[in-house]
Amino acid sequence: MDITSLYYFREVAKELHITNTAIRLFVSQQTLSNHIQRLEDYYGVKLFYRKPKLRLTDAGEKMLIFAENMLSEETKLKDILSDIEKQDKGILRVGASAIRANRCFPTILESFSKEYPNVEIRLTDYVSSKLEELIATGDLDLAICVENTPYPGLISKPLPADQIYLCVSDDLLHKYYGDMSETIKNISIDGANIRYFAKLPFYILNPPNRLGGVISKCFNEANCIPNVYISSTYTYMALTLCFQGLVACLSTQMCIYNRQNVIPDNMNIFPLLYHNAPQYQPLYLVYHPKHYISRFTQRFMDLVEEYFTNLNHMKVSCKANTSAKKKL
Repeated sequence: MDITSLYYFREVAKELHITNTAIRLFVSQQTLSNHIQRLEDYYGVKLFYRKPKLRLTDAGEKMLIFAENMLSEETKLKDILSDIEKQDKGILRVGASAIRANRCFPTILESFSKEYPNVEIRLTDYVSSKLEELIATGDLDLAICVENTPYPGLISKPLPADQIYLCVSDDLLHKYYGDMSETIKNISIDGANIRYFAKLPFYILNPPNRLGGVISKCFNEANCIPNVYISSTYTYMALTLCFQGLVACLSTQMCIYNRQNVIPDNMNIFPLLYHNAPQYQPLYLVYHPKHYISRFTQRFMDLVEEYFTNLNHMKVSCKANTSAKKKL
């Protein structure tokens, strides 16, 4: 019995498909079968039923728990020894939604890689609930998650929240509101109530996207039904269509800031209000309290917090074609 055999067993047990697991791990099916056979011979038990399809035996279920614990402890030991020897090398497994990873990680990794060039980053993109599950099972070290029902036993460290804005082009606003558009802009520069924009065609985000819930509650408060141009779970397209003047949309400060170089001059960007209060998307850095926090892991956590703190201090509100427009 060795760590490698336990690792291959765990990966097959998670997927319950030899061929797919072999492809994912870049090894042969025979290599996986040999390692599983080695464990079965060592312990004198069968770990899988092979027919009618691959599934764990009772012994396999117990072995999976053991393998998870052993692999977690081995990772922790490597990090501890690396810190002792000041080697500053290892593996850091981090998670975030695809859109959030694409926005913030390039900036974070630029700094992190200069300090820890020998640390391998393994990035996983999923929705927050799935990321929390992977933290709980030991498959991830850290994850950036939006507000969610706390997963039992995990630590959720609050990050500076990501403010939400209403974005609409001047042309679209004038098309639907005519001479009233300038008045609407003036009363919305410090905070926009959705009721003043209800006629506009909107890009509506559907669950599981959290912004979709924000859109829904804002329209409910305004007691009106949104004029839906397109509905989707795909966040990135919202700003693209908005910049083309086709729709109004809601977007977070992080998404707006990361596309600052392509924001049209005729774009209005107003802080969104709900019950007269600015709206934010709460963010958390999630990790397991039993996992060892190495020096490079702690540094990555610090850089994540630094990124969102800096982002929080940047103002993105602007009113098109007036002196009130601010450079992002």
